[in-house]
Parts: sequence; structure tokens; C-alpha cells
Amino acid sequence: MNPTHDDAAVVFPELRRMADELRVRIHLAGLDARDAWAELEIRMQGLEERAAVLGARAKDQLALVRAGLEHELRALADGLPRKGDGRGGVGLSSN
Repeated sequence: MNPTHDDAAVVFPELRRMADELRVRIHLAGLDARDAWAELEIRMQGLEERAAVLGARAKDQLALVRAGLEHELRALADGLPRKGDGRGGVGLSSN
């Protein structure tokens, strides 16, 4: 007997292969997100340190750097899934 496309002998191995591939892709996406987060944390710390040292003299420059960093944080958050949502983006509140 020759298995058809809908037979369990064909369907389950194919579903397992798809699930395994998805598991690897999710793992790799998580690694990329962790790397991006680590880099952003370092940049945030540097911004805080510069602000403390430079004070008001660099207010405009720090505002530009802050805007760029905020944009990157939001982009990273938009790429992460929301809890219970199934769609992309964790969302960040505006302060």
C-alpha cells in the first residue's frame, strides 16, 4: 500500500519537521533579541553616564541621542510577541 498525502505516515513526520524548524527559528530569534537588548542596555548606561557628567551643556545633543535610542527600543519591543496576543510587539509606554 502506498501512503497518500493525508496518511498518518506522511502527515505526522511532516508536522514534526515543521514544528522542529519553527522551534529552531524561535530560539534563534530569542538569541538575536537578547543580543540586541544587551547592546541597548550598554548604550543606555553610557547615555546616563554622559548626562551626569555633561549636565546642561549637552542637553540638545543628549536629546538627539535619547530619541535615537528610544526609537531602537521601540523597534525591538515591536518585534517581540505580546503576552496572550499572538501578534508582534510588547508595546512601550510613553513617558
